[in-house]
Amino acid sequence: MKLADLVDLEWLLREDSAALGGVADDVLASARPAALRACAERGLDQGAARSRLDVDRALREAVALTVIEAARGRDPDLPGRRVARALEFAAWLLVVLGLLLGAGAARVVLAYDGTTPVNVLHFATVFGALQVVLLVFLVVFLARTQVARASAGPGLLHRPVAWLVHRLLGARGRAAAELLRTLRSRRSLYAGVERWTLFALVQRFGVAFNGAALGVTLALVTGTDLVFSWSTTLRAEAADVHRLATMIATPWSWCWPEAVPSLDAVRASQWVRMPGAFVGDGTLVSVQPLAAEWWRFLVALLVGYGLVPRGAALVFGAWRARRALARSGLDHAACHVMFDRLLPVRVAWSGPEPSSVRGDEPRAATTSPATAHAPAAPGTAIALLAWGSLAPRLDALARLVVKRFAQDPRTTLAVGGASLDADRAALRRIGEVRPPRAVVTFAAGQQPTADALAFLRDLRVALGAARPIVVVLVDQKDGARFGDALAEEHAIWRRSLGTLGDAHLWLETLGVSG
Repeated sequence: MKLADLVDLEWLLREDSAALGGVADDVLASARPAALRACAERGLDQGAARSRLDVDRALREAVALTVIEAARGRDPDLPGRRVARALEFAAWLLVVLGLLLGAGAARVVLAYDGTTPVNVLHFATVFGALQVVLLVFLVVFLARTQVARASAGPGLLHRPVAWLVHRLLGARGRAAAELLRTLRSRRSLYAGVERWTLFALVQRFGVAFNGAALGVTLALVTGTDLVFSWSTTLRAEAADVHRLATMIATPWSWCWPEAVPSLDAVRASQWVRMPGAFVGDGTLVSVQPLAAEWWRFLVALLVGYGLVPRGAALVFGAWRARRALARSGLDHAACHVMFDRLLPVRVAWSGPEPSSVRGDEPRAATTSPATAHAPAAPGTAIALLAWGSLAPRLDALARLVVKRFAQDPRTTLAVGGASLDADRAALRRIGEVRPPRAVVTFAAGQQPTADALAFLRDLRVALGAARPIVVVLVDQKDGARFGDALAEEHAIWRRSLGTLGDAHLWLETLGVSG
């Protein structure tokens, strides 16, 4: 999946989009044949595929791509490709800007009018010390990505780039801004994609800046007779400057010893602005052969502290961006709602109890699955947790879960009772089993109290990140049958669950009666 595909998918899944209305029904209807073919290629029928989607990221991507292609067929102007083109344009714009600024900076720092030699300390400050500062910022940035993955937005250096991309969206800029606001609750899901994409984008400027500076430096050294010197107000001797230059040259001294200025060259190239002469009373002509040793040092400094680190950062950032994109789970609540509507679970046939069937006992026979990848029936093993008054109905609820989600609740637990120890034991059991999905049922009329929400937070910790938690409100009708709670109750719960900020937790209807 490419970045444009991900943007289009989230655009379709935004809260106020047609994904919740009638237009998306047409899109899903168009995508359904292709989605079924993608499932059939993996040996899965519709019911088995819906069950498999919780644990198979590749299947989720294949099915999601069918929806994206169907949506593009109906609306070619989806924003994904616009965003990709805008990022590419921004990248080239940054390259051009880096080339101009890098060439200009080198031209200014290496300016020589034949009377005052070039001060190597100025060059080292601009193209050396500044690069070290940027490297420190780079390390801080990388540490920040590990500590705070759910950032509130791009960093300070990235905001101008993000603004530029936003401006380049054209007529859909306002709608794109609306999308970004809607996706704020899902920011942690794609923080890595956003962060590393913008990081790699900014590094193109750094590579272009240092590359242009290197080209201008080599051109001036080759085409003109530059004379280098060093000058400082500090009480520094030639030996001190030589030690500093030797320390700076450590990264390349082993492979290019000529790029380390000798003590004689450092001593001879010390310049005093008053009276405008070298310390040893040497003339520009006499000092030039020794002072010329500095150019190798300056070129190596520019490459070692500028071009190579920026190039490595660019490659690393691009790799991390691709990795983050490939690891995007496509498993948050809106995705699962889309999968449910695209591949609805068919209510299983309900026949007589096996004990009531009369006839000869079936003969043993060797059988083989109809497909090479037949999934275990009835589906993926999940956990079912019944809160409070629903605990005595666990077996009946388990049968409804099989019908509703085509998944097998092999772990069934009663929670929300009088004993907190029972809740803790249930959470420990969830932590041991680590099912791919947990379904939590609450009785209709149960309010989203602090205890209930706290339990859902603890369940997230025990279950692990990115594993779906589905909340179902169950109405016990006349003590025997089940039904859905009122729409008003769903609205109250939906608002309360939204305060948890969990993109993989959502409220679902029961959808069947029993």
